[in-house]
Amino acid sequence: IKSARSMDLMVIGWSINSLDCAGQSPAQIINTIVSHLQPGAIILIHDGFESTINALPRVVKEIRKRGYSLVTLDSMFPSSRNL
Repeated sequence: IKSARSMDLMVIGWSINSLDCAGQSPAQIINTIVSHLQPGAIILIHDGFESTINALPRVVKEIRKRGYSLVTLDSMFPSSRNL
């Protein structure tokens, strides 16, 4: 954090860990994410895992079904630089 701040970078953490890199099934990933949804949530999802790839379409559908929108970090933090 200190190094990032010394380079004038914003440090952003996640509020929902999908646990997709822990061997979760697509159903478990979906449940983990949607059960913790709240306004402004930042979801940690890794790329390259087959279960993650299989879960993503349903995750997006469930997020939208609950009235949430998916946005990029730079749209959540418009005053930030170097995201």
